[in-house]
Order: sequence, then C-alpha cells, then structure tokens
Amino acid sequence: MGFIGVICGLKSEAEAVSASVDKNTAGAKIRIGVSGANAARAEEIATKFCNDGASAIISVGVSGGLDPALKPGDLIIGETVIADDGSVYSADKYLLSVIREQFPEDSMFAPLFGADEIIDSALKKSVLFSNHRAVAVDMESHGAARAAAHAGAPFIAIRAIADPA
Repeated sequence: MGFIGVICGLKSEAEAVSASVDKNTAGAKIRIGVSGANAARAEEIATKFCNDGASAIISVGVSGGLDPALKPGDLIIGETVIADDGSVYSADKYLLSVIREQFPEDSMFAPLFGADEIIDSALKKSVLFSNHRAVAVDMESHGAARAAAHAGAPFIAIRAIADPA
C-alpha cells in the first residue's frame, strides 16, 4: 500500500500536519515535504513522492485571501487550482467527497490560484479575484498539482486564510 504525500510551504505548516497525523490517522502512512513557498520545489517533491508510490498528493498550508468575504482562519478546499500560466488542475472527485463529509459545514469549496511570486498588495489580489474567481492564493499548490496530474495521482489542496484580501 502506498502513502499520502503532503506538500507544505513552511516548516511550521509541516509541524502542524505532523502533530495532527500522530493523533488522528489510525496508522495511515504519510510523508511530508517542505517546499519553501516555491512551486518548482513543490513539484519536485510531489514528483518524488509519486515516483516512490504515493497514493495521493495533498497540498496543505496557509494562503492569502482573494475573496473579500474571507477572513483569517477560514478553511478553503480547492476544487481546482489555477496556475499563473493558465493551467487548471482539478481536485480528485473522491477526495473532495471524503473531505466534504469530514470538514465543518463552514469550509469553502472553491478555486485556488497558484502564484509564482508573492501577491503583495490588495490591488493584485483584487485583480486575481476578478480575473479568475479564485478565492485564495498560495505558492505551492500548482506545483504539487502539476506533478500529481503528470503522474496520474489523486490531488487536493487544503488552505487556511492567513491574510485577507
């Protein structure tokens, strides 16, 4: 049986996932990689996980809000991830259905945007929200999604809003 490959941008995110895994996974095998908020590095790690037999790739961590209605702490499940180059990666339908059953009703299932550079202003966030209707932005999910798609592995992104639009 394979393992679940988890991609995080920050060590603190990986530590939070690791702490949760120890308490809640009932023996599931999980490997965690830290990409340093870099899509190319996230793709490398996810590719290695896929080559090593990962049964799924999950991108987990914080993100910036694009939707003005979101506030810090809101949980977003990415139905799709839109990359800077216009590529769109869909979340695995089975993983979406499992997560819909497990996460609180106030979790949002919506598109995410994967940026290759920091989105550092309200104006840039507003433009992304208007142009793509993505509700949040991060710098790893699109790299992990690209690797999973290339390998034919199930993928999903789970993000918490760190800073609002």
